[in-house]
Amino acid sequence: MSHRILLTIGLTLLLIGYASAQKPIKIRGNIKELSTAEIRLKITTDKQVWEETVPVKKGKFKYKFPAKDFAAIEIDPLIAANIAPGKFEPVKEALFTVYGEPGDVLKIGGEQLSYLIDYTVLGNSINDDFVEVSSAIAPYLDEKLVIDYNDRLQEYYSSTGTMFQPGINSTSQQSQIDKIKNDFIQQHPESYCSMYLMFASNDAEAVVQFAENIPDQRKHPYFFNLLERRLAGFAAENEGALSPNIITSDIFQESFNLEDLRGKYVVVDFWGTWCAPCVSGFPDMKKYYKKYEGQLEMVGIACNEKRGVEHVIKVVNKKELKWRQLYNGTGLNDYKALFGVDAFPTKFVIDPEGKILGKFRGEGEAFYRFLDEVLGG
Repeated sequence: MSHRILLTIGLTLLLIGYASAQKPIKIRGNIKELSTAEIRLKITTDKQVWEETVPVKKGKFKYKFPAKDFAAIEIDPLIAANIAPGKFEPVKEALFTVYGEPGDVLKIGGEQLSYLIDYTVLGNSINDDFVEVSSAIAPYLDEKLVIDYNDRLQEYYSSTGTMFQPGINSTSQQSQIDKIKNDFIQQHPESYCSMYLMFASNDAEAVVQFAENIPDQRKHPYFFNLLERRLAGFAAENEGALSPNIITSDIFQESFNLEDLRGKYVVVDFWGTWCAPCVSGFPDMKKYYKKYEGQLEMVGIACNEKRGVEHVIKVVNKKELKWRQLYNGTGLNDYKALFGVDAFPTKFVIDPEGKILGKFRGEGEAFYRFLDEVLGG
């Protein structure tokens, strides 16, 4: 038998083996009353994060992708709320996430409420608890959003100049939402959904205690990792702690791994296009980025954005920011939770070995003096 035939057989077997190792996850959706012509998917696996825009026709959509491991699929129905004449804002609360294993066919049903999708998922049991909690919350959260967005419009039309205070007229709805979540955690401490809900907690002691009591067989590599990342965020408050890692794609869909920047000092800047102090600090940041070129890298993470990643790209280009920019998301993509950020801007300085040297809240001279001291300016 010739070497060419042997090579052909070998390549065929290799391709067959590769195909068998990759089973697609299929998504089939049918959302009643869905008002949008497309949805956006953000898919997170163990090794990859990517986004796809999928067309919707009469509430129906479908998508599939090859998968070797567990995947979290964030679905953004691209619902927007009217906040002023001719001005609309994406409703970030409308996003929901479904979970799949290789070979799953996820059938997503439900209907659009005012601003939310009250959804269902068939195809595996992983999503059951998430659907239960989401369905219990949906009426209260949708009512809360209606009140809050009506308040925004009232603020616009108000002749008194009264400042909008988010949630001031929807406290009872928020109380109901919090109660549903807390009750579920108490009643189902081993649920993956409870792990996800605890990930959002600001109580470090409670998260530690919760994580310690999870049986080994329930330590799912995705959901338990959420808790570990949350604990890493609490630890990020301490100088000398190892920085949490970020593996994702940036706002231009280029792959990004924070650990790839080892060997240089790194500034991780949590900011927002809506944050005046954040934006006002860009000239000084650009000056220091150039001053310590070759020694220093910067990474921006846009948080709490209401106008989407396209608006972030527009601001980044307008301000001529040359360093990498990420877009804060949810779950494993919630980097402000990962770093324990609760104010903006917040900047972390990380040394070449990946250890946190300092954390700076707000925009001020102390941060730049610290860079000069560390980098020898």
